[in-house]
Amino acid sequence: MMMVGVGKICRFLQSNSDRRQIFAVVTGDGPAVAFGPLALDQIYADLYTEPYSTRWHPRGDEALAVDLAARAGDFHDLDDFYRFYGYSAELIDWVEATPLNIPTEGMSGHMGGGRDESEAVERFGLDRERLVDAAFREGIVPGAFDPAGDPLYLFAFDANWAVVDPSGHVRINPKAYRFKAWLSLEN
Repeated sequence: MMMVGVGKICRFLQSNSDRRQIFAVVTGDGPAVAFGPLALDQIYADLYTEPYSTRWHPRGDEALAVDLAARAGDFHDLDDFYRFYGYSAELIDWVEATPLNIPTEGMSGHMGGGRDESEAVERFGLDRERLVDAAFREGIVPGAFDPAGDPLYLFAFDANWAVVDPSGHVRINPKAYRFKAWLSLEN
C-alpha cells in the first residue's frame, strides 16, 4: 500500500490464478477506482494520482474497482507477494531488511542502497544475464542522454527496482512493486 496524492492510497493487487494480472486500486478522496490489468511499466503509484485523465495519468474505472472488491478472494496484495508465493521466512526477512537510498542534503551520487545483483541471483535462483538485462532496462532513464550521447542512469530508488551505472554495477530493490511483477513474469 502506498500513499499517493492527498488522501489517496494505491494498492496493487495480483491475481491468484494468473501472476501476469496486476491491478491498481486507488481509494480515498471519492469512490474507489481501479486500473488494469497493468503492463510492467504501469506499476507506478504516481500514475494514478491526478484527478483528470491524460495520456500519463489515466482515468480510473469505478466498475472495475467494484468487480475487484467483489472478487477479493481471487487476489492478493502485492505487499504480500513473497508470503503468498511461499518464499522462505529467511528470504522475506532479507527482502524487508533491504536498505534503500535516503538522499541527504548536500550529498550527491549513488547512495549505496539496495542489494547487489549477485545476492539477488543467488537468493531467488535467477539467471544472472536475464536479471542484469532487465535491470539495465529498468535503470536507464528512457530517452535521456548526457551531452556526449550516453544514456542517463537512475542513481536512486523510487518506483524503479534497479540502479545501474556505466561500469555495469547493478543494485536491486527486491521490495519494489515492479521487481515483484518482474519476478512474476520470469517464473
